[in-house]
Amino acid sequence: PAAFTFPTAAWDVPQTVKIQGVDDPVSDGDVSYTVAFGTPETTDTRFWSCEGLAPVSLVNVEDDEDVGVSAPSAVEVAEGDPTGPYFTVWLGSPPLGPTTLYVEASDATQGLATPSALTFTAATYEAPQTVHVQGVVDNAVDGDVPFVVHTLIAGAAGAKAGPQVAFISIDETYGGVVIGNVSGTPDETAAAATFTVALLSAPATDVVVTVASNDTGEVVASAGAVPLTFPGGGAGFAVPQTVTLTGVDDDVADG
Repeated sequence: PAAFTFPTAAWDVPQTVKIQGVDDPVSDGDVSYTVAFGTPETTDTRFWSCEGLAPVSLVNVEDDEDVGVSAPSAVEVAEGDPTGPYFTVWLGSPPLGPTTLYVEASDATQGLATPSALTFTAATYEAPQTVHVQGVVDNAVDGDVPFVVHTLIAGAAGAKAGPQVAFISIDETYGGVVIGNVSGTPDETAAAATFTVALLSAPATDVVVTVASNDTGEVVASAGAVPLTFPGGGAGFAVPQTVTLTGVDDDVADG
């Protein structure tokens, strides 16, 4: 109640004050407020000095829906696909002022959400805006990787995390060795030919490629480093390494 009475016979019986939050139609965040006490009304002069009782501090917790999101048009996101899935976002109640909704993938090596920021006003808060999700080409054979797109709302009422939308990055990268075309023709005058070796994608660990001639009496294969080593976890997988083929003069007319 707004006022309560303590009768002489029950002066020591506690009385309860119930505080009820008011549901406003505005997304204004959690708001602090106080409940104050007035001067006691009594003919007993001993209680006249109770004026100035300390107010009680409380917080009205926001329960309006901050951010609404639709189900994504698809869950699977292919690496490098520019026409990936999308979802829409909106605000659940009119903001106090211009409000920015930020979106970001939990793993930037797997997904990219655009635009990264969307603005809502009190006049446009209910109008859905579209977020596109694109898979990122990571050049790694890492399998299908789940990730989420986070939402964060920031406005006059402060910043608050919103819902998450789940996706799966579908791995479109395959492992393999790429052999380049042979340049030149080795012969018994020590003329040489060359070709290059590279990997299709970044390996998780070192990849060692052994290079050897099956007939060293006719051709010798050599390289700057034998065997060829492609380091794992880095960009060196795409750097071609050269193998040289040198003819051997065997003093035999063997064609």
